[in-house]
Amino acid sequence: MRPNALLLLSLLVAAATSAQAADYRFTKILPGLPGPAVEAPPAEPLAITLNAVFLPEGWVGQAYSYDFTSLASIMGDGAPATPVYTWSSADALPPGLTLNADGILSGTPTTEGTTSFTVVATYDAAEGQQTYQVTVAVPISVSLASATLPNATVGQEYNYDFASLASISGTYAPQNPAYDWTVSSGALPAGLALSSTTGALSGIPAAIGEASFEIVATHQDSEGRQIYTLLVNGVYLMVTQISLGSAHTCAVTTSGGAKCWGPNGYGQLGDGTTADRLTPVDVTDLTSGVAAISAGGNHTCAVTTSGGAKCWGSNGSGRLGDGTTTSRSTPVNVTDLTSEVAAISAGGDHTCAVTTSGGAKCWGSNANFNLGDGTTTSRSTPVNVTDLTSGVVAISAGGAHTCAVTTSGGAKCWGYNVYGRLGDGTTTSRSTPVNVTDLTSGVAAISAGGNHTCAVTTSGGAKCWGYDGSGQLGDGTGTDRLTPVDVLP
Repeated sequence: MRPNALLLLSLLVAAATSAQAADYRFTKILPGLPGPAVEAPPAEPLAITLNAVFLPEGWVGQAYSYDFTSLASIMGDGAPATPVYTWSSADALPPGLTLNADGILSGTPTTEGTTSFTVVATYDAAEGQQTYQVTVAVPISVSLASATLPNATVGQEYNYDFASLASISGTYAPQNPAYDWTVSSGALPAGLALSSTTGALSGIPAAIGEASFEIVATHQDSEGRQIYTLLVNGVYLMVTQISLGSAHTCAVTTSGGAKCWGPNGYGQLGDGTTADRLTPVDVTDLTSGVAAISAGGNHTCAVTTSGGAKCWGSNGSGRLGDGTTTSRSTPVNVTDLTSEVAAISAGGDHTCAVTTSGGAKCWGSNANFNLGDGTTTSRSTPVNVTDLTSGVVAISAGGAHTCAVTTSGGAKCWGYNVYGRLGDGTTTSRSTPVNVTDLTSGVAAISAGGNHTCAVTTSGGAKCWGYDGSGQLGDGTGTDRLTPVDVLP
């Protein structure tokens, strides 16, 4: 027996006969002898992991893309270095987005909101999944409303706030946004400037004309644009009423002031002088509070908002009504008519008024029965018109005659009747009112001129009578008329 074999046998015998001092075994594999079989460890299965991350925010109407492949990892026996996963979603994605098999989430979001969904990555029989969340917001949008800008006037301060036309929307739109304001095209009217911080257009226009320009309001990266047009007018008088005298003109302004212009030899412009004026001047003490005005031959009268009557200019025959015949270059009160005056009319050399109680009163020259009081006596203070102490709604003093409209819609005239200007079918002058033929009703307004008269009916028709030497009656004949005729269309 070989020595190595003997050594192994002796060791086995010693171990078996021992008192089991040790409960372990050991094996020494000697050279040339086979060892015991060793069992291999079990194979590790494939496992896919998806990292949890916060996905970037999306915006409605803007392209979105996210690559999930960078979030996947694979472990286990046989795991490839660069696996090709198949991707899917277990839940509904945000509207407008899709997840393709390559793990790319893309598209254009259509709806604002937050959506949670589970993404699944698969490789062979292994899969990994993770829940993600995408918030889709509406981007900030700025808009400017269209508007018709108020007209500007050369030499007058102008202000317009474009900020009132701006609006902002979006998920994160501020309640009180700050805009940057610019003009992107066109040019502002000369003399005006746009504030870059407030959007206010202001200044004093320097030239007449029309300008179109584009205004831009910008907040962060969003801007709103709109083209506007601004008309710059020349300086002109803004009035609510105008009245033509024999040669001068007067008006009531929108601010309630009285202005007059033209010849001023008798002080009929009321500016305290007798200098003619080529442009309007303020009537002294009547720069406000004027309700109506009437320019006559060489004098002017007005009704104040408090109901008082005032007159100025020539006072021949007492036509100013202040109890004198002294001409005035500034307004004086009409005696007994410092209140309760509804309307006034200045004629050639007389004046008439309607009171708030509907009475007709006249003063001034009465040489041709102009005052209607049954006499030919001129008056420097108002007298009642016979039979018209009530029921009058309108009155008009002409050159030498007067006409009125009653509350029943009838027309009445009195005074000088050459050419038939009174309309009663005769040429007889009348010292008291007479009915106008065929116009005892249905009259809305009346106007007495130098030698003729015209009226407006309630149906909208026009009728005239009196002198027609220059065709002033409008009936196409040139023939004087003693009664009303229709004005041709």
